[in-house]
Amino acid sequence: MLTVAAWKWRGTREYTSEHVNVLFRAVADNLRIPHRVVCITDDPVGLDDNINVVELPDFDHIEVRPGFPSSYVRLMGFCPEFSKRIGDRILTLDIDVVIMGDLTPLVERDEDFVAWSDPDLKGLQYHGGMYLMDAGCRPQVWETFDREMSPKLTKDEGLTGSDQAWISYCLFPNEAIWEKPNGIYRTRNIKGACPDDARIVQFPGHMKPWFKMCEGQHPDMYAAWRKYADIRK
Repeated sequence: MLTVAAWKWRGTREYTSEHVNVLFRAVADNLRIPHRVVCITDDPVGLDDNINVVELPDFDHIEVRPGFPSSYVRLMGFCPEFSKRIGDRILTLDIDVVIMGDLTPLVERDEDFVAWSDPDLKGLQYHGGMYLMDAGCRPQVWETFDREMSPKLTKDEGLTGSDQAWISYCLFPNEAIWEKPNGIYRTRNIKGACPDDARIVQFPGHMKPWFKMCEGQHPDMYAAWRKYADIRK
């Protein structure tokens, strides 16, 4: 069975359990195959009852540039032993996304790893906030990671981000990707209304779908997120 997973941790990000609840409520309405949902977290308080919890081990977070998230902890998803605690077939999603349509075609893939690659974004080949994988595949991403050297190597290559920079460094350009048009968008690429074929919209940077400023700039996406925030379970 497919597992849809999200990571939430204390210390470097300000996401809440309710943000995770909204994500998985939207997934439930927009994924037409059997699946389970998992939050990998060190703070499960407030999660909806249907969300399975995988306890996040202690992790000494690595400092990054001020204003940017440190997401190296998500590299543990490539540790074979730990990933198998999450599920057998895993779709990893960022918490700060808006589900706008049917996700099913995105997961109906046979490859053991599928990455999201946005050719319009320089300095980043594969995104850390959305990928599909068989548990235990690509163990080299975790096994070769070095807290001191890996950030330097990715910086020297001009790669941006934390976990996604290292994933790109290790795996690009050899992985299957969701080819355009795929229904995956970033807010930075949307002017005006959300495209009709959108399935999921990513919110990189400081804008988040629950911010009031989003209502002014992207009212349709804000409304789509609020639909599930207004549900109380």
